[in-house]
Amino acid sequence: MTQGGPEDLRVMTIGQSVVLREGKNLDVTTPIPDRTGRIVAAAGITLPEDPGSSEETLVKEAEEIAHELTVEIQEAKRTPW
Repeated sequence: MTQGGPEDLRVMTIGQSVVLREGKNLDVTTPIPDRTGRIVAAAGITLPEDPGSSEETLVKEAEEIAHELTVEIQEAKRTPW
């Protein structure tokens, strides 16, 4: 397991997404819960801010990607770490 940045630790503590602007990108760090709902990881998803894309839309897209990752982790026969 690797140590994350401050936004990863914050997500693990508060259990909610943290959004940061990184140049022309939006970095969305989201909590990843295990089957019991306990936060076991944080996923950082960085998406480019295209002209016409809203922050709300990008956050939603990132959270959908994180949800797919969560489902894969929860359905795994063993914890991947």
